Order: sequence, then C-alpha cells, then structure tokens
Amino acid sequence: MVRVFQRSLHRHGRRGVSITLPSAWLERYGLKPRDKVEVIVKDELVIRAVPKGDTPALLRSLISRNAQRELRITVPVWWLRLHGLKPGDKVEVVANGELTVRPLPREGQREVR
Repeated sequence: MVRVFQRSLHRHGRRGVSITLPSAWLERYGLKPRDKVEVIVKDELVIRAVPKGDTPALLRSLISRNAQRELRITVPVWWLRLHGLKPGDKVEVVANGELTVRPLPREGQREVR
C-alpha cells in the first residue's frame, strides 16, 4: 500500500537539515535510534532499511530528537542546495516499502505554509 505524507524540513545542529520519518514505516522494519538506513540520492531521495549483511554506499543514522519517539534523518546538504530547499520548506514523503522524499514545487511551498 502506498502512503503519502507531507513533512517539514527542520534545522539540525549548526548546518544540518533533517526530516521526521513516518512511525508506521519505522515500526514495519523495527528501526530505532542509531540504526542505519541507506539513502539513494537522485532528483528525489530514496530511504531504505538496510538488510543484514548488505553494505550500501550512503548510510545515515536515525536520530531521536524528543521524548515522543520521533525519529529523524539528516538530509544531504548538496541535495538541498540542488533543489533550493531550506529549513521550514515542505517535502513529500511516499512510503511504499522504501521512503521516497520529493521536493514540492515552489508554488506548493506557499500554499502549505
């Protein structure tokens, strides 16, 4: 089943940016803070749970930022620059086994703020 979410980009540390991940997707793969996920960078970001024994090219650790069991992942800075994204902007997250993160068009940014 495909599920579509909208998420805001959040400032993370001095220069980083992160997004929250859907809890149902995290639970499906049994992911918790400090677990690794694979990030495939194209025009959109694809986030996959790492199968045991697999060695993906680009790894990111899941980060816990608050007591509500919310997990985040940092986003590659150069991908943000490519799309002109900054903290507070909205992205679309599509859950279909893996997570696909797509920037919303500029006109969509104005509508959802």
